[in-house]
Amino acid sequence: MMNVLYWMVFFQTATLSGAAYYCDVGDPCAEANIRALYQPYARSVNCKQDILHGACDRHITPQWYRVDVPMLRQCPELQSCGALYPVWLNGTLPNIRDGTVDRTACTAGFGSCCVRSYGIQIKHCGQFYAFCLAALDTCPERYCFGENGPCDYPASITPVKRTSFSKDRTKDQPDTLEIIFILILIVLTGIFVSLLCFAAKKYNSRPVDIGVLSSMVNRIVVEQDACEQKKPPSYTSR
Repeated sequence: MMNVLYWMVFFQTATLSGAAYYCDVGDPCAEANIRALYQPYARSVNCKQDILHGACDRHITPQWYRVDVPMLRQCPELQSCGALYPVWLNGTLPNIRDGTVDRTACTAGFGSCCVRSYGIQIKHCGQFYAFCLAALDTCPERYCFGENGPCDYPASITPVKRTSFSKDRTKDQPDTLEIIFILILIVLTGIFVSLLCFAAKKYNSRPVDIGVLSSMVNRIVVEQDACEQKKPPSYTSR
């Protein structure tokens, strides 16, 4: 029993201590000052999501970064900061005397300003902030920095292109418009059948006997022939 408790405590301690091992440096300001923010372009809240470029912080290297514009401190709308799910600072920025502080970054999602949270560290370095950022879990999530910055992408950043795998994969799957058309067709069919049933119940309509219908047609034809025979002869003038 003691061995089990020992290993449980060991693994839990290792997980907690290793969660932010990349932030454990001697001087965060010096460490961040040599490294600019990962993909700094189009990170402000006024920059809408760009599907062609597919910016994402899932592949960011967890470490200290120099940031000249502080992280956004209010819940942003979806499709801002260059991504579908923007990540903002749910807390305050530190002063110089605060040293290195722990903060929480939240992912804004559908129906909530914090559908997912990440532990980060911040230090005020005088002329800039040092942010120790974690890699995000999913794409397209992205950290927000600033409120009104440029949204242009560098010419060296090429738009994302579909691979042959994705093209082949879409051939075997129905298109969204096809699915919508099928659903509309099913709904209209159901409405049409319901109207027929309603009309049948209201007017007590019954199927027409083909034999009766045939005899009625024959009778009309016979009466029409009789009328044609009873017409007076026409005379031509000489």
